[in-house]
Amino acid sequence: MTTNWRSQAVLLAALLVWGCGGSDEAGAPATDEAGNLDAQAGTELGGTTATDLAPVDSAPPAGEPAAPATELASAESAPPEAEQTSEDAPIEESPPQLDLSGLDAAGLLALLKEHPEDPQILAALAQTHWDAGSEAEGTKYAQRWVAADPESAFAHYMAGIMLEGTSEPVEAAEHYQSAVALDPTDLNVHRQWASMSPDPAATAKAYESLAKQWPSSPWVQYYRWHHRSNLDDAAGDEPARAKAQSLLEKELQANPDCVDCSWMVGMLYSGAENWAQARKPLEVAAAALPEAPEIRIQLITALIELDENEAAETHLRVLLKAGSNSEHAYLTLEQLLEEEKDKKGLAQLRADYPDLATGLPQEDEEE
Repeated sequence: MTTNWRSQAVLLAALLVWGCGGSDEAGAPATDEAGNLDAQAGTELGGTTATDLAPVDSAPPAGEPAAPATELASAESAPPEAEQTSEDAPIEESPPQLDLSGLDAAGLLALLKEHPEDPQILAALAQTHWDAGSEAEGTKYAQRWVAADPESAFAHYMAGIMLEGTSEPVEAAEHYQSAVALDPTDLNVHRQWASMSPDPAATAKAYESLAKQWPSSPWVQYYRWHHRSNLDDAAGDEPARAKAQSLLEKELQANPDCVDCSWMVGMLYSGAENWAQARKPLEVAAAALPEAPEIRIQLITALIELDENEAAETHLRVLLKAGSNSEHAYLTLEQLLEEEKDKKGLAQLRADYPDLATGLPQEDEEE
């Protein structure tokens, strides 16, 4: 099985979030960096916005390199700096950190023989295999990591991410629930667990609760709006959209390089059918994340609404070339060319993509 770009982005985001440490509020990031795109993110042309397997809040934008194994391990096993011990209590020394720098899977396995079921090594093996596209193997090591360190919220969280990425939602939800119980102050695990519900109303309700706990989180407010709009909650949609947009635009002003801020702002303007305002942030996001078809699809929608058909055609051809949403992209491009009566362009399109070509019924052509 090949890792798609979205599940990869979710994993890297989670690793980097937990590796950075520090917060301004419980569970909220100390940095200005935005969360990665939803693992199920997507907007059908003319459809709705993304659903969130995650962006994992406050993770660096998709495309940044994964945290090295040594960073991953130190994030989990280092004791909190603020933790205090009484004068009478014995001070427990944390185990020495292993040097995992530069080790590939074979090197990590050799080290695991010397340190059986060491959580640090298992975590690194889980990451290494997942990054290499071996999702099943990565998930296996993540589950061993949980068994070796069952009190680690991060281990449960990462096991949940990987199990969800390998289509094991029931087991993933169990790990998310365990992570929430072990670390009830972390927004990331709360959001992952909330997103697991198959009931849209339950998910929307969960985000209402999260929005009260983290009122200043632009990511929570964005998905609060998104889930409200999915329920066609007209009464609650506009206030939620306005609040999310205000927070995200402030975040974008403070951090102009926040790609996810750009695409979320673009989606919010699209939700209000303000296509002219949606265009620029969506173009910024599409340029920064060319491998993300969902952003480009929403940009195409905005361009078509603005009668910018030539620009829309360019982006549709990018999707076709990449093999992303090919059938939908083909049909949309074909329709635009038909409206423009571009017979030469239509003939070339059908010749380039014969498997997708629909053509016109013979009787219609004769008429």
